[in-house]
Amino acid sequence: MRKVLPIFISLCILMSSVLNVFAVGDSLDTILNGQAPTIEVVKAKLDRLVTYTTKKFKDVKSTHWYVKSLSKLVGMKGIDGYKDGTFRPQGQITVAEFTKLLLAAAGYQEDIALGEWYANYVAKAKELGVIENSDNYNYKSGMKRKDMAKMICKLLDVKPSTSGTSVFSDAKNIDSKWIDAAFNEYLIRGYGKEGARTFKPMQTATRAEVSEMVMRALEYRENPEEFKKANGADSTSTSPSTSTSYTEVKGYKIPDKSEVIVRTDFEIAEIIISIDLKKDLSTQIKETESILLSKFSSSDIKSLMDYVKQYSDAATILPKREFTVGNRNIAVGGQAGVATITVFSN
Repeated sequence: MRKVLPIFISLCILMSSVLNVFAVGDSLDTILNGQAPTIEVVKAKLDRLVTYTTKKFKDVKSTHWYVKSLSKLVGMKGIDGYKDGTFRPQGQITVAEFTKLLLAAAGYQEDIALGEWYANYVAKAKELGVIENSDNYNYKSGMKRKDMAKMICKLLDVKPSTSGTSVFSDAKNIDSKWIDAAFNEYLIRGYGKEGARTFKPMQTATRAEVSEMVMRALEYRENPEEFKKANGADSTSTSPSTSTSYTEVKGYKIPDKSEVIVRTDFEIAEIIISIDLKKDLSTQIKETESILLSKFSSSDIKSLMDYVKQYSDAATILPKREFTVGNRNIAVGGQAGVATITVFSN
């Protein structure tokens, strides 16, 4: 018994040490191993950062489209979640929150002000030229996608486009020079819709979208030419291609599978369905269900279709919501009288 006891104690100490190694191994400081959290470092440690991030946020999965960008941003200590252990990827972000996130991720750390907590970040943004007095933002309102593109371009010193014609069909009637500039630099791609490219400029960005866009901005700043090349640029083209081939299925335009389907800002879309409130809704709902049932079961798409059916008034907005059906992500949202259902490839 006397011989067994020391062996048992030694085993306990050894097991305790091993467990401590695993516990410490999950920490961000251990992953970074004393290195400064640069773009190069977080890219090299991406697999471990994805594991860390999905453990840190209970509502983030390794299959989510934004997980790599979010994990890099977490590794760079540029974003955090909530006290309940969630990230809330579909939560909308305010102008103030976006300003802080963009600047903090770019390395500008400001003290929280005594009055409006974001005042010091706004002051720094104005000093850097990211925000001008004429912008007249409501910092407590949602961050519109058009303004997000503008602030990112200004941070990166990307000059506004002078083409005078927007590449996005839904940005023709607004000042789109910053949106088009971001497109030309491969910072944004927009959405494919019935052969046209849209950007949803007035839609409020979500936390997941912002994580993706801010990380793109940081990678662009590190090496603009390398970033553009990695995102589809080549030596023979001066601007990104806007053409996509579509096949018509039951009156809907579906991207041809023979090509790279549709590269959106955030994912690769396999099917895009639009429901127009000006047309017969019952027919469109039936046809939409028919298309989705070719890939999913009726029970799988029930909650998704119930959400779609809530959108019946063109004067309102159906907030963008993400559904996980099988191993696919499906985004649903509606504005300006059109609901869009986007099935992303796995």
